[in-house]
Amino acid sequence: MDHDPWETDEHDEDSRSGWIWIPRAAFVLYLTWVFIKSVGKTWPQTLFSAIDLGIHEAGHLLFRPFGTFMMVAGGTILQLLAPIATGILFLRRRDRFGACFAAAWVGINLVEVSVYVGDARAQVLPLVTVGGGDAMHDWAYMLGRMGCIQHGTKIAAMFRAAGFILHAAAILAAAWVTIRVPATRIVHEGEPKITDPAKTKFISTVSACVVRDGVSGRAKRPSARREERSG
Repeated sequence: MDHDPWETDEHDEDSRSGWIWIPRAAFVLYLTWVFIKSVGKTWPQTLFSAIDLGIHEAGHLLFRPFGTFMMVAGGTILQLLAPIATGILFLRRRDRFGACFAAAWVGINLVEVSVYVGDARAQVLPLVTVGGGDAMHDWAYMLGRMGCIQHGTKIAAMFRAAGFILHAAAILAAAWVTIRVPATRIVHEGEPKITDPAKTKFISTVSACVVRDGVSGRAKRPSARREERSG
């Protein structure tokens, strides 16, 4: 059943007092904690870490038919495409908080990628491979093929800066949505889709008038018939 996730619950004078702001606020605080830890150069294991690793490895398998370079790059490509696609889906559903979540996820992934890029020359990070065999350092291979491994630190800094900016912006936007945007509810089929409380009150008043007039009209018809008979 299709529904608009932005519908305001007209039964609550202030739907922000509903329960939905609690998990949203908790998640905003969690994203803030991740941001602070990452800025402090202590990259924490997050709720996203295992998911991102799985998506990254799946990207290698997905892009394998397109040659060695694309197979290696496919891990990072899919790792970034997954949250971007998630954000697009949330935007299509007009779910602003979900879109903020996806933006923060992209920012977190950019910072994770920056750690990988920055390790291209030293190669001290533990590596994971799917299907056995020797693990390949993706960014050491790609930067080496492109002849710019000496610029790995600068490239990592650009990824890191972009990730921090997007992550911070997503936190601010998510906090604003949590505070200012009313909680949502599913609007069932046949219900009016009202987003403005003033419109809700207006339509309720009009509906009441229509019902009242309709009832009074039906009540008048029998008396009118009696008048015609008596005439």
